Parts: sequence; structure tokens; C-alpha cells
Amino acid sequence: MVELVTIAFLNVFMSIGQAGASARHEPAAGAAVASPANPDRPTAREELIQLATAIQRADYEDDRPGLQRLFESAGRFSEQPELAPYAHYWRGFAMWRRTVNGFNDAVDGRELESDLLIAIDEFQQAAKLKPDFADALIGEAGCEMNLIYVHRNNTDAMRKDIVASAQLVKRIQSLAPDNPRFLWIWGASLWTRPVQAGGSQTKAFEAYRHGLAVLKSDLSPAESGLAPGWGEPELLMSLAWSNLNASSPDPTAAEKYALAALQIVPRWHYVRDILLPQIVKAKSTDGKTSSLESTQTPKM
Repeated sequence: MVELVTIAFLNVFMSIGQAGASARHEPAAGAAVASPANPDRPTAREELIQLATAIQRADYEDDRPGLQRLFESAGRFSEQPELAPYAHYWRGFAMWRRTVNGFNDAVDGRELESDLLIAIDEFQQAAKLKPDFADALIGEAGCEMNLIYVHRNNTDAMRKDIVASAQLVKRIQSLAPDNPRFLWIWGASLWTRPVQAGGSQTKAFEAYRHGLAVLKSDLSPAESGLAPGWGEPELLMSLAWSNLNASSPDPTAAEKYALAALQIVPRWHYVRDILLPQIVKAKSTDGKTSSLESTQTPKM
């Protein structure tokens, strides 16, 4: 679930780990029913929900060792038919976010690549078990976009990543074009694309704002369970980053969006400790981001 690094096709993929976050943003740990034989013992479903919550928290807090441990812990649920698609999803999510945090922690590229390939395999298994699982495709697409950056000095590998991500985007657009989590990664892609390839900063802003509008218009009860519900904090963070790094920066707007993200996830390391100080510095220099370049690629 994200720090600001120059990752091609990425903007803000931080997770949503925060014990006090709303049900829309992270699963409710008490959603499952305890076993009748032992009412004090969590069911397998409840245990997996708790792991998903912990994975999101570790992502937000830049706890890469924790993400590795939680990835391994979730493996025991992959053999249970009802839970397997979600077990694979959250295992993939853990390794994806472990990579995203790794970009900001100067982790070796070979380790980043390895983690992304593991994540892709997990997302693919989730989608195979649940063909309508759009979020599994979104996770895989996000990983392929990260690989574009990892392989930036390997033209052949990078070309394969671009093709793979484009194919996944087409599938997602036919299945869930208004999914807020898709609009988050899509906005990052639009930001980095040249105009002749359909990209622009304006289109990126539109994607992020549309994602927020979708969330606000969804009047259905907040889902408590294993299905992904993250997205709003990430969209707010992307709007903060984009306002700071746009060709016409607006640090005041950037600060507003960053603070809104922190209201949802107060312990989000990237927003609290990296992005917000950059915004404050920009405001103190009359909106001129002296330490940042507007041509940076957004972080997912």
C-alpha cells in the first residue's frame, strides 16, 4: 500500500494498514464467526482477515521484514478452496508493497525483481481461482508497471513488461473500469505517458479524482471481509504528490490532500515523514519545489 520514488507508471501504491481505519479501507478483523466448538478461537476466515489487516499496516509503516513474515503466514490458507483466492491476493499484495517500500529503501534491484515476480505469481493464482477477481488483475498490472522501472536498463525485458501491463489494463477496463484501485495505477501511467501515447498530467488528475468520486458515490454498506477495500488514501496521496510535482505546482492543494490521507492512515510513513515535509518546504519557498522535479514519475 508507498513513498515517492521515480518508478515508471507508478504513483502511489501504499497500503492501508491502520488498526483504526474505517471498514472501507481495511477489513474488519471481527467479521468472521468463531468456531462453535471453540467460540474463543478464530475461524480460518477470521485469521486470514487479521493477516490482511496486518499486511496493510506493515505496508503503510514500511515494515518490509513484517511483510515477508506475513506473506509466509498467509500461505497456509491457500489450500482452502473458499479462502484460497484471497490468500493468494494478500500474499501477492504483501510482496508487491514490500517492493514499493523497497524502492524508497534503496534495496538491490535483483531483490526487487524477485519480490515482484513472486507477487505476480500470487496474483495470477488468485485470478485463476476467481476469474472475475478484478483486483487480482490490478495487482498484477501494478507489479508489471513496477518491473518497467526495474528493467529500465534492459530494453528487451522492459518491452515485455510494457506489453504485459498493456494487456492487463485492457482486461481490467473491460471488467472493472471504475475500480478506484485501478484508477490509482492508471493515473500514474497517464502521468508518465507522452501526450502522443494518450498521457498527460491533466488526464492523471482526472483519473485520481474520478476514483475518489466513485468511492463517494458508492452508497452500499462498507464491506468487511477479505475483499480489497483500499484506495481512498492512495488516491489522496497521489493527488498530493501530483499537485506538488505538476508543471504548475500547487503546494497548498498538495498539503490539503496529504493531510486528508493522514486523517485516514495517520501512521503512513511515506506521507507523514517524506511527502508532507517536502510540501511544507515547497510552501516556504513560495511554491517552488527546489528539491523536486516536475518530470519525476509518480509513485504507486
